[in-house]
Amino acid sequence: MTTPISKFQTSTLAHPRAKHLSDIELYELCQEYGKKIKHWKRKFIALLPEVNKRQLYKKHNCYSIFEFAAKLGGIGKKSVEEILRTYRRVEDKPLLKAEIEKQGWGKVRAITPLIENTDEKDLVNMIKTLPKKALEVVVKEIKQQGQNAATPPGWGFEELNCHPNGNNESQFHTISFQIDKETDFKLRKFQQKLEKERKEKIPFNEVLKILLNRVRDQHATSGRPKRI
Repeated sequence: MTTPISKFQTSTLAHPRAKHLSDIELYELCQEYGKKIKHWKRKFIALLPEVNKRQLYKKHNCYSIFEFAAKLGGIGKKSVEEILRTYRRVEDKPLLKAEIEKQGWGKVRAITPLIENTDEKDLVNMIKTLPKKALEVVVKEIKQQGQNAATPPGWGFEELNCHPNGNNESQFHTISFQIDKETDFKLRKFQQKLEKERKEKIPFNEVLKILLNRVRDQHATSGRPKRI
């Protein structure tokens, strides 16, 4: 089956040298190829645990899995160590294991400290909804809550600079991160759901606090947690 050629690929076939492209075409082509690199890199990473298990690298003149990953995929030793460690942590969690290939091993690694006490489906929902940096903040706050029972609820997520008009801006700090279109859509849908339930506008900072507080509460309670 022949893979369709996009309009940008067509333009590069007609004009092999990038200097013939407009700024918009060049940028969009970079975006397109960048996404493809991420896609195939994740697929390559998903093969590494099995390659390591079979010691397949020895059959292809590689001293270790690290050399194999570096030569074939351009992945460094530290990353390979973390990748294999993450796969071991989710060995009995098929839904989370699948997200490594879909969302990237970094996002799955970020939530591994919550695996034992949080429902797997809810962790998958977190991974799909929040960017990596936000996941790391969630885990950090949950661990701090576990170490300090006297900490009042609220989680300190005033750090997210999404304050409503009229609030004292000095109470907020700026945290910047990028999210993809799918994550942005899901967060906005969650915001709309909350606003429909409360019949009032809810600022994005409050939306994130509600989402993260629910995750914290699920982590703290025994039994099957409620879905977010």
